[in-house]
Amino acid sequence: MPKNHKNALDSKKIKLLGHGQRIQNYIHTRDVATLAKTAALSKQNRIFLAISKENYTNKQIAEIIQTVTGCSIEYSDDDHTRSVSYTQETIPYNEYNNTSIENGIKESIEWIKTVLVTGIGGNVGQGIFEKYSKNKVSYQNRGL
Repeated sequence: MPKNHKNALDSKKIKLLGHGQRIQNYIHTRDVATLAKTAALSKQNRIFLAISKENYTNKQIAEIIQTVTGCSIEYSDDDHTRSVSYTQETIPYNEYNNTSIENGIKESIEWIKTVLVTGIGGNVGQGIFEKYSKNKVSYQNRGL
């Protein structure tokens, strides 16, 4: 997903393979941390699957990014990658799955802007996105 965020900010477009119908599951790192804490404190020895209660198509994710950034979405070629949809019944989702996909995407995009424009986040933040960015100045030129 970071590459789509970056493309939405840089070129104002996201490119999806096929028609964006591939299904995937996304969970916020904060929710994974909550689940990890719950698992660590559990008195039962169980297997936990860190997943969101919702599965999303790539098109749905791109449309959320589009709403946040105003980018366009382009479809090309065919997507031969398999969809991945999960459910789990080990622990109620509401005990750890608290970040909506919309809020997670907004937070991620704001973090990218902050790291690339201000440099806050140091070498760790910069290193994550340097491989995706050849021209960091473009964010500043747009006033983001």
